[in-house]
Amino acid sequence: MTRWLLLLGTLVYSAWLLEFVLPTDLSLLHSYVSEHMASDQPYRFLFRTTDVIAGTLFVAAAFSLRDKLVGIGLAVFGGVTVLDALVPMDCAPSIDRACRQREIDNTVSLSHEIHQASSVLVFCGIFTAVIGLLVLRETLGPQGRFVLWTCFAVLALSGLLSALLVGGPWVGLVQRAQLVATDASLVLTIVILTRTPRLGR
Repeated sequence: MTRWLLLLGTLVYSAWLLEFVLPTDLSLLHSYVSEHMASDQPYRFLFRTTDVIAGTLFVAAAFSLRDKLVGIGLAVFGGVTVLDALVPMDCAPSIDRACRQREIDNTVSLSHEIHQASSVLVFCGIFTAVIGLLVLRETLGPQGRFVLWTCFAVLALSGLLSALLVGGPWVGLVQRAQLVATDASLVLTIVILTRTPRLGR
């Protein structure tokens, strides 16, 4: 049951890939993916809904995991993903000068501010889960372990770069690399659960 929750959650969470086919004004290189959920964006309800569904599924899966570190990380990741969708930004600062100025003047809404802070917790959640997966790496083959270590490296590097760039150029590219590593980590979690059923309830 746990792996099916994770599989469905991963598929729904990957809805961010729809940005490659939808006609949006956001930059793949310089805009945060979460800006799609901003109140002035055309597909905000689509991206908010998929994040709420995916986050809920991840939380449900987390409570079914016997490995505490992976479970805690996944619960934080899923729970804050839901929060991110429920407290979206007012506007998309990467393409809206007035929005950027509002951030500088600190005149954005509380929802906007919470969203910016909670996005950090989303990263912390998935990074914690990946650390937990590293403990279980022996259940994977050589290729699986390579992918897992690559995910860990990409997440660590992207987390550092995100902190250094903070709203500057290239943050979009960094975050999208982080999302690819996140999706790959979730798939590896499913693989580990398939090979070690006792990890799930």
